[in-house]
Amino acid sequence: MKITYRLTPEEYGEAQRAHASSKALWRWRNRISLTIIIFFLAASIALSIFDSEMGVMVRPAIILFSGLLALLFLGRSNLVWRWQYNKIDALKRECTAEISDEGIISNTEVARSEMKWNLFTRWYEGKNVFLLYLQPRLFNIVPKRAFAPGEAEEFRELLRRKIPAKQ
Repeated sequence: MKITYRLTPEEYGEAQRAHASSKALWRWRNRISLTIIIFFLAASIALSIFDSEMGVMVRPAIILFSGLLALLFLGRSNLVWRWQYNKIDALKRECTAEISDEGIISNTEVARSEMKWNLFTRWYEGKNVFLLYLQPRLFNIVPKRAFAPGEAEEFRELLRRKIPAKQ
């Protein structure tokens, strides 16, 4: 099968979020961190409201926890990924990929690569993208919209066959 696509900033952002959530440990770490930050922020605010003397002492903690919470939410938003996408020209190039039982051959106007299936260590499927891992934190992004009707399912089955123990 042959597909042609140009990644959008939204797909890039989704791929980054899918990568972060592709491992259960990361998902739990993020949930626990968020819970702790919200708890301490709420406790600091409550303490400053109900005890005015302590309120002066906990203001730095409120500012710190509010900043951490803002960074956490900013990291999950598309703003950071959109900024990154805009800085990396290679992400904006049109790509044509030929997918077969041997592997994937991809072409852009400046590069050509041929990747055999045994090059990939694992794969992960997000809502609108497939991530094909070359290393634990290095992956290729394949948007599902690039496939004709029925081809995404065919691609998923090919991934299951070619990278069976790695998912």
